Amino acid sequence: LQGQDRAGALGLLESALGRSGIGGLDRARIESELAGLRNDRPARQRALARAQIKAEAEEVGQAMAVELVRKLLDQVAQDPRLLAPVREAMVALEPALGRLALCAPRFFGAAGHPARALLEQVAERSFGFNDQFSEEFAEFFEGVRERFNALNALEDLADEQPFEEALQELQATWAAQDQ
Repeated sequence: LQGQDRAGALGLLESALGRSGIGGLDRARIESELAGLRNDRPARQRALARAQIKAEAEEVGQAMAVELVRKLLDQVAQDPRLLAPVREAMVALEPALGRLALCAPRFFGAAGHPARALLEQVAERSFGFNDQFSEEFAEFFEGVRERFNALNALEDLADEQPFEEALQELQATWAAQDQ
């Protein structure tokens, strides 16, 4: 990151950490993360969105839930069983999952929670594809991409209902594709 972008990102991160009441700021870690984002625009955008979401956290539990989302998605990003587009789409869902963490901090602990079920079922369904360039995968992934983009576009996420709707829509699409 250069100049104002770097200073702005660092300021957002400092602001988010300072308001969340989680403790001291590890400036060296932030500097290191920002250096790694230099040429990765999507990652930079996610980091800025994460900082903004953390700044909105009013309770420690909310900030911890946002951090849990990041850690979970870091693990997803390293999962070799998922095809690259699926990994990237799940990681790119971080803004919507972060906003959900603010209104439902314990959502990943609930096995039947729609957001968790959405991620699990997308992953499970994707295991049936070996080639990201196949027509079948393209049909599957188009629906996932559309639903994930719609979830990320929601600025005011008050509950899990949009995740439930996205899951139901994908399940209906998958059922039709299976016939």
